[in-house]
Amino acid sequence: MMFCSKCGKEIMDEAVVCPNCGCATNNYAPKANDYSNDYIAISEFSRKANTIKTLGILAAVLCLGIGIIFSIIVWIQSSGIVVPSVTTNNPKEIADLELAKKRIDLGKRLSGVPLLALGICFAIGFFGGLFASM
Repeated sequence: MMFCSKCGKEIMDEAVVCPNCGCATNNYAPKANDYSNDYIAISEFSRKANTIKTLGILAAVLCLGIGIIFSIIVWIQSSGIVVPSVTTNNPKEIADLELAKKRIDLGKRLSGVPLLALGICFAIGFFGGLFASM
């Protein structure tokens, strides 16, 4: 008797595959006729699909990583900014001050987008993996 290398169950010495999990044993020797003529095309397609998936993941990680770095920079820079206390009655100066406040607020809100995107990517990955495993 021998043990399956994948699930650890005891199996017959002559077993080609484990009856419990289907893992091939050392007795398995694929024959040339085990594969169809489409095997090469399918293998190439699978390799390309894997490359595209890897590039997509890399693009998402880089985009989120760079976005998060800039988000941190925005929050650090904006935390030190103090709105000046002014006594002017000049409408143009007051409008410029209000516009500057709005720009800081908008910059802070936009800098949260990479964190939101990271949360969405995590949720998609988690639930996608959960449903794909069913």
